[in-house]
Amino acid sequence: MYMESTEIIASVINNALPIVAASPVIVKLFDMVGKLVKTLYAPTLVFKNGKATVDVEMYKKKSELELMAGASFTLSEVVRLKNFLNSVHYASLHLSDTENTDIETDESLDIEMDFDWLMRFFDAVGYISSEELQQLWGRVLAGEVKKPRSCSLRTLDILRNMTSEEANIFLKLARLIVVSGDCYFIFSEGFNGDTTTSIECQKFIRNYGLNYSEHIRIMVDCGLLTTDSLDIATYFEEPVLALHNGKMVAFFMSETPHETPFVIESYSLTSSGTEIYKIIKREKAFIPDIEYMLLCLRHCRNTNEAITVTAHKGYMADEIDGKTHIETENLL
Repeated sequence: MYMESTEIIASVINNALPIVAASPVIVKLFDMVGKLVKTLYAPTLVFKNGKATVDVEMYKKKSELELMAGASFTLSEVVRLKNFLNSVHYASLHLSDTENTDIETDESLDIEMDFDWLMRFFDAVGYISSEELQQLWGRVLAGEVKKPRSCSLRTLDILRNMTSEEANIFLKLARLIVVSGDCYFIFSEGFNGDTTTSIECQKFIRNYGLNYSEHIRIMVDCGLLTTDSLDIATYFEEPVLALHNGKMVAFFMSETPHETPFVIESYSLTSSGTEIYKIIKREKAFIPDIEYMLLCLRHCRNTNEAITVTAHKGYMADEIDGKTHIETENLL
């Protein structure tokens, strides 16, 4: 029984790990995975030529009674390992995208992931059987390979408690996220139901399939959003406030400082929400929304006569190639 369960573990490992020898980055990742698996399941497994095999020598050195006294791998342990390796597989798919390899290491690819982080990752993702969530966890792992310490242990704990529905909500909301300095937020105009907000913004959010109670409030409960908008406020002591989302840059300008702060009504991302967003936005398929941002900018312009608002196609430094590119045409 003990031998059979060990062979099952070896089979799970060998069937789940894709062939990725062409990518030294992914090979390095799997080297870390191999160390973790050895730590959890050694000395019953050894790795030879990239394959997991049963350590027969261990059995030769022990009597049959000693082997029977050993604890076999339970079904839960096998499932946890399989879920973990499925997420590793999705991470490998993200890492194998040659058009999106912004890995913060030198040419030697001396990637040293924190082993405690990887153990916490294993512990959390082992209970995730949803393919959609495994894909999200794969993005997280790939992001940690590309940029170590990009996902905190606190964020891992938040992710482990998320459902696939909640993950999909955040993925959808991520397209609406706007950045100003260190602040990451979503314009709240379309989610407010009162008459002072923009009808066009409300219509967009409704057609987009979102609302406050079923989406924003859930993200607040998850610890990814906060309804406090005071982070996006300025007295215009600096004459220009810049916003951007990777496709468009906007400027709020005032010739003189204000006595009261100008506040952009918004839902701000928490530190964990920001970490997850930064991982998501690195995906080649990720496309920020422009339409909703334009609608909200027009509403800000129309309701604040003392402020000049402009919007332009382009991106800020470090978003694409470390340079700022802004077209002159004002989209508003």
